[in-house]
Amino acid sequence: MKTMKYFRISLMTGCIALMASCSDLVASRMGDYSYNIAKSEVVIDDSVHITLPAERGAMLMEQKDGNNIILTINNLAGDTYTTTGELQDDKIILKPFTRIINVVYKDTVTEVFLPVEKTFNEDYNLEVSGEADVYNESIHFTLQYSGKCISNGKKMIGSNILMIAKKN
Repeated sequence: MKTMKYFRISLMTGCIALMASCSDLVASRMGDYSYNIAKSEVVIDDSVHITLPAERGAMLMEQKDGNNIILTINNLAGDTYTTTGELQDDKIILKPFTRIINVVYKDTVTEVFLPVEKTFNEDYNLEVSGEADVYNESIHFTLQYSGKCISNGKKMIGSNILMIAKKN
């Protein structure tokens, strides 16, 4: 009889510990991160391949409710972006968000029947989407960029853009 009572107490204690560790899993992933986006190749108008410069900054991950999270991304250039996502086990599924990115590149164009190399300085309004693999001290995002130039409507597409965030 006493053995059964101790067994039940042990079982209940184990269940409570298990439930607490599951809720701590989400909470333990929240906090401040430093991030780096590697140099990434994108395509403009299906013909011009350019490399975007690397980007660094800080990221804050907060729990919204349950497994829903809020990510606030601040790059060193001073831009801030906020998005939401869902934490599913060791994955984050991002909700798409919009950002503006400035691109400077050279391309050869034809003027008066002669090829001329021109430098373009354009702002693109991009939709960013993606997902991430979550590890103990880091998060590895795979992002996709898709959008248009604000001034002339040129399309930009980029895929498999790697962003690594490391917990501070």
